[in-house]
Amino acid sequence: MFDKNEDKQRTSKWLNKLEAHSKGWIDGDSENKRIKTADFVNHSQKIAIELKREKGENLDNKNHNALVLSNRIEAYIKDANKKFGNYIDFQTLLIIELRSSTWSAQVIMSGIKQLHLINGQHVGNSIKNERLFSKMENIGAIVFWPAQGNITNIAYYFDNLNAKDVCKMTQLETEKVLGNPLELLELI
Repeated sequence: MFDKNEDKQRTSKWLNKLEAHSKGWIDGDSENKRIKTADFVNHSQKIAIELKREKGENLDNKNHNALVLSNRIEAYIKDANKKFGNYIDFQTLLIIELRSSTWSAQVIMSGIKQLHLINGQHVGNSIKNERLFSKMENIGAIVFWPAQGNITNIAYYFDNLNAKDVCKMTQLETEKVLGNPLELLELI
């Protein structure tokens, strides 16, 4: 879907963006080949950033879009949480570039309510990804960033209240690192 050259350009663009607001950022993937590393690391500031992007087609106006996007985000969170486990005393930030509307992040992070039916009879309810937060203790915050082609131009900051204290990044700290104002993503 994405070729290596385009991926390098994207990584370079983000690295330049980070460097414009504070010095000392390096490409984490070039730092260590033995372990899974964060995409961007600043050792002097003790900050690690993982960058994910929505793979697959834009899900706006598609059947089961919230469920599919929820599954995508869950996979990004699990992977980032595992990588950030290697950054013991670091603040951590997961940036997810969304092709789909960033507004949908509010629904996804709140959990998708599901009805369970057997032969047309209601037998129960559940919430998809209700325990997602228990899988993200190493992620200090999440930013849902509008990717190119996204209909919204709003980046959302999600405060992970379940993060270890050392990992946490406030909205103000995140805005300073990224050099952009962010809207607070509130759960519904």
